[in-house]
Amino acid sequence: MEKKLKFSDIVHFTSKQLEATEKADKHKYTLYGGAVGGGKSYWIRWYAIRFLIKQFKEKGMRKIVVGLFCEDYPALKDRHLSKLALEVPAWLGTHHADHKDYGNCLILNERFGGGVLAFR
Repeated sequence: MEKKLKFSDIVHFTSKQLEATEKADKHKYTLYGGAVGGGKSYWIRWYAIRFLIKQFKEKGMRKIVVGLFCEDYPALKDRHLSKLALEVPAWLGTHHADHKDYGNCLILNERFGGGVLAFR
């Protein structure tokens, strides 16, 4: 029998990241700060992916586009783009460096709603 995969099987949030997740789920705006190396970038990447999957599973919304922004391209590359190949399994989605419609993005597989995480 195939085990049903849970979000927590591939994403391992710290207690601070779990607290931020709980707050973000309840509030329109969430501020999450802290020292360098505290996992803020990891959290925002995976929270956005979780949001896309959740909208599909709970509301049937497909192909939603969300944005993840940085102050400049070097920061975006260092904080997010360089991590995608290591963190995101191929069965979950595909990173496109220059997609014809979305530019630099991660597109989730159709079975997860085909949502788009656009990097700017």
